[in-house]
Amino acid sequence: MVSGVLFFVVIQKQDDKNKFIGTWVLTTDNEYQITFYNDGRFVGAYAKQWGTWDIKDGKLVLNITDNTSSNYPNQEYTAIFDYSFRNNHQILTISVIAGNTFYGSMTFTKVNSTQ
Repeated sequence: MVSGVLFFVVIQKQDDKNKFIGTWVLTTDNEYQITFYNDGRFVGAYAKQWGTWDIKDGKLVLNITDNTSSNYPNQEYTAIFDYSFRNNHQILTISVIAGNTFYGSMTFTKVNSTQ
């Protein structure tokens, strides 16, 4: 029974990861994009944030190098988000639950799914 549950968790994690892969545009700012690559990398915030991403315990985990502030170049931190998809996985909402970040809640629309 335990192996069946573990198999389901692994399959669910991979299925969720596949939903993220591609480029997403923030619904309130069409210039802000984030791209999730299938090798675990991401680039976002006008190409001034980058790092790695994964799904852990049902949460989106971003290990971020942030170069958006000239006062704090290449700041590194981890942010953890709750997430949900809707509209056939074309709308993504993430809400920060932990990390050194100001994000709060953000909603994105998928614009490209081949990464």
